Amino acid sequence: LHLPWTQSFVRDSRIIWSGWSAGPGLLAEADDNALAFSVSAPSAANETLAQALADGQYLRATLSGAVDLRNAEIRFSTRRIDFHAPLGYALFTNLTGFAEGDALYVSSSVSKDNFDEIVHTVRLPSTPAFAAITTLELRIYAFGAQFDRHATSLAGFKLTAPLKGRRRAVSPR
Repeated sequence: LHLPWTQSFVRDSRIIWSGWSAGPGLLAEADDNALAFSVSAPSAANETLAQALADGQYLRATLSGAVDLRNAEIRFSTRRIDFHAPLGYALFTNLTGFAEGDALYVSSSVSKDNFDEIVHTVRLPSTPAFAAITTLELRIYAFGAQFDRHATSLAGFKLTAPLKGRRRAVSPR
């Protein structure tokens, strides 16, 4: 698996996209048409978000460029591959922080037998911090796994922001 995963479908020319890279707690896994990864998790119970944060179990990407991302919409889709793979996902940014209480979004946990692709939709805040961004770091943390090396995947990502009265999308595939 080659990281960073930099493919993009449509990107505004003012935006520099870093692609997705793995945090120190992720292990890259092979899969077709998705960015697959696994984590190291406890055997006694499902891993909590706090444990995933402490273990660095995230995908990371940055957007650079002077753009207004107030009220921008982020859609990312995940697909669990293995039974004991992470059951939930959380989105953080450098503008809000990377502590548990700073999450912009925390998904509900799915059942272990759910292998459907799930779309997560998040609206960025309308606060001034998102008005004139020069660099936005995104982190998607995977949590709720049990045991080691059970794969999940990021199957899609799209950021849509209003730019000059119209909507443009950054859609890495």
